[in-house]
Order: sequence, then structure tokens, then C-alpha cells
Amino acid sequence: MLHATHSPTLAPNETGSRELTLNVIYTRGTVRSLSLFIWSMLDHADCRFRLVANGCTSEEMAFLRRLAAHSPRLSFLALPTKLVMLHGQALNYLQARTDGDRFGFLDSDIIAAERLPATLLAPLAECTMRCCFPASVIIGPDLDPMTALVEPLCCTYLAVYDNHALTAFIRSTGIGFDKYLWSEIPGQYQQQLTGLGLERARYDTAQLLTLLLANPDQRPWIVPADGLVHIGGFSQITGKTDPSRMTAIKRAVHRLPGARLQDAMMSVIEMFRPRRQHGGTEPEWEARRRYHGQKKVVSRYFGALFDALIAGDRLPDPPRTTDSRLDGRVRRATCAIVASFERHGVRHTTGIHPDFYQRRPSLDGSC
Repeated sequence: MLHATHSPTLAPNETGSRELTLNVIYTRGTVRSLSLFIWSMLDHADCRFRLVANGCTSEEMAFLRRLAAHSPRLSFLALPTKLVMLHGQALNYLQARTDGDRFGFLDSDIIAAERLPATLLAPLAECTMRCCFPASVIIGPDLDPMTALVEPLCCTYLAVYDNHALTAFIRSTGIGFDKYLWSEIPGQYQQQLTGLGLERARYDTAQLLTLLLANPDQRPWIVPADGLVHIGGFSQITGKTDPSRMTAIKRAVHRLPGARLQDAMMSVIEMFRPRRQHGGTEPEWEARRRYHGQKKVVSRYFGALFDALIAGDRLPDPPRTTDSRLDGRVRRATCAIVASFERHGVRHTTGIHPDFYQRRPSLDGSC
């Protein structure tokens, strides 16, 4: 069953960006930390936001519902599932139920330190889509060797589409926001991608659809947004530590004392896992493993940072990796998060649903 709590009516003279609703999807286990970021969006973006619960607990949904009631520019929707939908499937569901002229989405682990570019949110006229490219994607596809060359052309975390053109394309091709392997793409579209120099072993969420939706001679309009900071992968890593979604072996490993021991045991398990043969060279797969290792380190740090801010404890030291560019991104994100918490943290943790922050929400779906 869908739950919608706040559907404000626009005044007749309100047009442009305020007619746009960006869908912000929260997966189970992320609401406590990432819901804080929506205040920065309300500060720096003149549009609406739909807070979407994807497999969240009843506690998390209750908090998002109350949060949505605090602004006429927020609304709440729960996806009709107890399990977490794949991100592409969730976007397909939301788009199919969007009647407006534009469809847009925003990853929940993006914080706005400055005003969003007006060109990103303005009505579409000259193109079918706009994608946002934040300068500070901490752990994003630009660091993934298998998607890095596609990333500058279309991102997977903030985009706005001509909804009517999008609906017609999905209905005529059957291609949605899902991830795709090259072997899963119909031949005519493989030829189109090859002609554009965009042949890849795999395409991340929304990448294939975005690349094909444009005319063959048109590339998606990329809008730089230096004022956005995107953690990248936080929801994915957090979801994997949700005990309700783990196998028995992973639950046992997760109960081991200490992150290093947990990582060591998971490395042993990975040694006996069949290797995926979906394309890519061995150096690319090794680089991809390093990429996911960095993502885990960064996500754990930000999880500890959120916990410390909420509890009023001493903030953890940022991790030091072998990548100075990555370390700089982490420091910039930390400054943005701390500044936003200083501005909105007390109101968020005590004024919306205080019980939610007095104890950690359970992940088994109970209240």
C-alpha cells in the first residue's frame, strides 16, 4: 500500500522549478543519517522533494512522514515492498506513476553547500534531459574503472528528464532505469552505442537509458554543480550491514569483534566465490576491487561521523588513504556535513520525531 502524506497545491503564479519534484530514495538503515541532508536541499534548491521509503522500517517511515509534514515542498511515499527494491526498479516504479512534464531524482547521500544551478531545475525546452555532475563525488563511478568513461556523459545520482519523451522511449524500447550488461542490450542499440564510442561491458543505473534517450547526435546536457557534495555508495554499504538482508555466514561474520577481522573473514569467503565473467580485464577487476574497498572505508567513516554528530561525541578523524584526491573530497564533505548539522541538526533530531533519535531504529521492521 502506498502512503502519501503531503500534497501541497501550488499557487497559480508559481511556475518553473517549483513544479518539479525530485524523488529522494531512502533505503533501510539510511534514514537516521541521510535524512538530515534534505534541509540543505530546501535551503539551496527551489523545487519540491518526495521522500521515498524503499524497504524502510516502520520507524523510518514514521520519521520520514513527519519530516515531510514540516514543509509544503516535501511529500512522502512508501514503495509497496518490504524488501529493498533495486535502485533502477524503484526509479521505474516512480516514473511510471509521474504525470508531470518532468521526472527527476536525487540520491539521498548528496548535500548542498551552495545554490543548485538554475539551469538544472528550469523547464526543459531544448533537450530531453539534464544531468548534474557534482565536482565532489567522493566515491563515484568516476573512480570505478568500468564506468569511468561513461560517467562524464551521464550521471546516476541527479537527473531531470522530459517525462513525456521518457515515457514514450520506455514503452517503445522496454529499456528502463535498470543496470545493463552489454549482452543484454538489443543489437540495434549496441550499434548506436558503438557508433558513439560508448561501448562498455556494463552500464550503471540510468546510464543506458540516458545515453539512448537522446538523439544519436545529441549528448545529455551536463550541468556542473560545484556546490553539491556526494558521498557515493553510502546507502549500498549501509544496506549490506543490515542483518535482515544477510546470509547466515555474513551475519556470523558481522558479529565478529572489529572491522579488520570482519574484512579478513570476508576476504576468505570471496576467495571461494565463483568469479563473475561479465567482461573486463583482470587489471580492471583488480582496480574495481580496490574501488569497492575505498567505498567501504569512506562509508564507515561517514557512518561514524553521523553517529558522533547525533550523540554529541568527539568527531572521528577522517581516514587517510593512498589517494590524496579522495582524502581531499572526504575533508570537504566533512566540512559541509558538519556545517549543515550546526544549522539544522538540533531541529532535525529533536523537533521532528524525537523518539527516533533517542535510540537506534531496529532493522527487523518492528517499531
